[in-house]
Amino acid sequence: METKIAKVLITILFFNLSAFAGDKDDKFLCTMFKAYEYKDIVVNMPGIDKTKHCSFSCIIALDCGVVESYIAGVAKEIYDIFTPGTPDIKDIEANVHGIKLAAKKIATSEEQCMNICHENYGLVND
Repeated sequence: METKIAKVLITILFFNLSAFAGDKDDKFLCTMFKAYEYKDIVVNMPGIDKTKHCSFSCIIALDCGVVESYIAGVAKEIYDIFTPGTPDIKDIEANVHGIKLAAKKIATSEEQCMNICHENYGLVND
């Protein structure tokens, strides 16, 4: 039951918050497609969980938009609250770092997102 509630809340969050970003349907779909496209690459890359949060957020911000990336990151942590996941404020901080890399054009490609996030967070948990 809690899992169903979490899925409904996340869906509502995505649709309501994405209204702030122009062409919401395209941006919502972009976020979903990018997450699916890079899931195996990012999940299997070397590095700690924060490296992966940073990378995903940077990639989504680069390709889909900053607002969409924030929404995806927050939705993931909300989902973790209602499921066996492990919600962590430091995950959101890593998301914000990745978003800033894209927004400030420090990273201009998916590969740069992953490399810079890996350099910043490394292999060891804090």
